[in-house]
Amino acid sequence: ALLRAVGGGRFAPPLAATAALLARGEGTLGGAALTRAGLLVCEAARSAPAVPAGAGAVWDRRFRLSEGLEGATLGAAGDAARRLPRPPWIPAAAVASLPALHRNGTLAVVPALAYPDAETASRHVIRFVPIAGPVA
Repeated sequence: ALLRAVGGGRFAPPLAATAALLARGEGTLGGAALTRAGLLVCEAARSAPAVPAGAGAVWDRRFRLSEGLEGATLGAAGDAARRLPRPPWIPAAAVASLPALHRNGTLAVVPALAYPDAETASRHVIRFVPIAGPVA
């Protein structure tokens, strides 16, 4: 269930494939990447295309935007976010796949990184609500 939630899939990967991933100790499966450090993060390359950032927009079957941003899209933060400061609890491997708002192709808001500032980021809450249901 955790692989399904992190990777954004509708169904969990087969148990045998999950066991093989764990035995290898790193790799990708179902849209998630297991790092050598044992972190399970969303595989940035598999993120869904951005969607218009209207109130209630859902991106990647997992993230819902509370308040819209006119003329913006909701999608993966991308490589540009890797240069931003990040809190120590957010692994570097996860930054590019964080949900973010873009305007005119430019990174505008990354709430998880309080970018561009905490006040702006707090107005654009993006909740983790996997469409396939809660992780059990």
